[in-house]
Amino acid sequence: EDYKSGYVIEKEYQEEQKRREAKLRGMGFDEEDTSSEEEGDDRLPHACFICRDGFKNPVVTRCKHYFCEACAMDHFRITQRC
Repeated sequence: EDYKSGYVIEKEYQEEQKRREAKLRGMGFDEEDTSSEEEGDDRLPHACFICRDGFKNPVVTRCKHYFCEACAMDHFRITQRC
């Protein structure tokens, strides 16, 4: 599988958030205490790197790049490199 559908991305993101919240509760931290930490690379991009528009049926490649499904498929027809 070269990419993931939007619902899979969302599910994985929600699972990761639950793990973080559980870890923070176990350490006695509030989420607010780590807000600056979480603004790093863990956030998803707001737009497709190809069309620069908001995501339509977002997918993620194995190398963790996010695209609209149509954009990814069109690009893949031209070259199989990300």
